[in-house]
Amino acid sequence: MLSLTELTLLMYIYGYKNIMHNIEEMGVRLPKFSRMYFLGNWLVATPLVLVVIIIITWFRFSPCFYDDYIFPDGIQMSEIHQYTT
Repeated sequence: MLSLTELTLLMYIYGYKNIMHNIEEMGVRLPKFSRMYFLGNWLVATPLVLVVIIIITWFRFSPCFYDDYIFPDGIQMSEIHQYTT
């Protein structure tokens, strides 16, 4: 979830044009194909993959247990862990 938030803030709030401009300021010249490749990955492919991973994680959730003992809800950190990974 953190990676999706970071990606959203960076690409959609700060802006992909600003990022590409910053890369050019560093002296890196990208051919048009490379520029489209990176933008396609940053703007489309990566967000879709992250959303799919988060959805699969939510559906495959299982509480922490040891043998037959299921730990109480107070120590189930999985919800916090889901939102931070």
